[in-house]
Amino acid sequence: TAWGTIPRGARKNYKPYWTAEVQKLEKDLEKTRSEAEQAQSVETNTVYKAAAAKYRREVKRAARQSWVKTTESLNLDRDGHKLWKLAKALSDENTSRPPIVLEQDKKMASGR
Repeated sequence: TAWGTIPRGARKNYKPYWTAEVQKLEKDLEKTRSEAEQAQSVETNTVYKAAAAKYRREVKRAARQSWVKTTESLNLDRDGHKLWKLAKALSDENTSRPPIVLEQDKKMASGR
């Protein structure tokens, strides 16, 4: 049905730092990984490891740049609620949903 296939609302696992360059490097990484699995040689493994390192570096750089851009744009005199929202998101503290409580063998465990 359409309800199951058409995305609704916010994207799941949204990454604000995701760029076209990161997407391209991820695609290249998948390609080199499949080549390394198919050919299984030292050369293809070296190419794969180089692509993986380049991808990781770009993800870290993009995430750092996104963080700097986000924090620089905050005006603490005006946007205090945005700062707290960001801090809660970083600490995985979501007040809109209650914590999950599980009971097993008469012991309680809670978490998110």
